[in-house]
Amino acid sequence: MRLENLDMGFFKYMCFFFVLGMLSSCGGSTTQAGNQPKDLNFDGVKTPENFSEMVLLSISSYRGNILADQFSADKQVNKAELKRTVDLYAEAMRKGDWIRDDNEMKQDGNKFTKSYRWLDKRRRMAMTVKIAFSKRGEEISLDEVDFDTNLDILKKVTY
Repeated sequence: MRLENLDMGFFKYMCFFFVLGMLSSCGGSTTQAGNQPKDLNFDGVKTPENFSEMVLLSISSYRGNILADQFSADKQVNKAELKRTVDLYAEAMRKGDWIRDDNEMKQDGNKFTKSYRWLDKRRRMAMTVKIAFSKRGEEISLDEVDFDTNLDILKKVTY
């Protein structure tokens, strides 16, 4: 009887350390740069080309909240409305059989614009995402995102 109690005590002791080890190994760092996912680390982006691709990636991967954080500090954006728009456009990008047509990036001083268009098989414009952003030193911030469409299910909106 005493041997069973000793085995049960040892079992409880081992379970406690096993659970403690699992919790400590799953925690990780809580001070990740802005809590951004690794594939959308805007802090590591230094070139305008990479920034525009990162914005497009955040739209196509349904991450409107992360996109909202990239706007310049003086621009107030309704995060819930932006997230809803991003989700609708991302769904449309994935559902259709589109031809993507990217325009060249335009630069005017420290201001940049880049347009991405999705065309149907007859080369008619289905939707366009136009990105305007600024680069000040090493910092790049989003000035405006314009969502334009000819599809009835989507709305035209600028943030």
